Amino acid sequence: MIYIPNLYEVMYNNGIESLSDLEKCILAMVDEDIEFSKKLVRGDDIMGEFVKDVKDASNNSRFMEAYTLEFRAEERGKLKGIEEGFEEGMEKGLQEGFKNGISQSKREMAKKMLKDNLSIEMIEKYTELSKEEIKEII
Repeated sequence: MIYIPNLYEVMYNNGIESLSDLEKCILAMVDEDIEFSKKLVRGDDIMGEFVKDVKDASNNSRFMEAYTLEFRAEERGKLKGIEEGFEEGMEKGLQEGFKNGISQSKREMAKKMLKDNLSIEMIEKYTELSKEEIKEII
């Protein structure tokens, strides 16, 4: 991960020459000063054109409005997905918890019935546990 403030710090302490081409391009993309950005990518005509195009686009109100609307729609979609995932997870968690609670309750009831010397068949009938499950309790 690249931390932009660190790139500025390296540049100010060691000069532009100390940055790699990639680091220069990244700073050129995020810095608002077009002249500074051009200075960063000096000598790289393709990157210089790209930086100019990006800066021009960011100053174009129609482009920025469309970008903002698209970004907001994407964010809303992400939030909706998170909400749906959370709700589904909660529902599944509650169902699983409920099943586990019922199962635990049946096992506790079977334990008590075994203490009272009820037959395995009777316990099986009233708890709906299998003979194997009841034998595991013993």
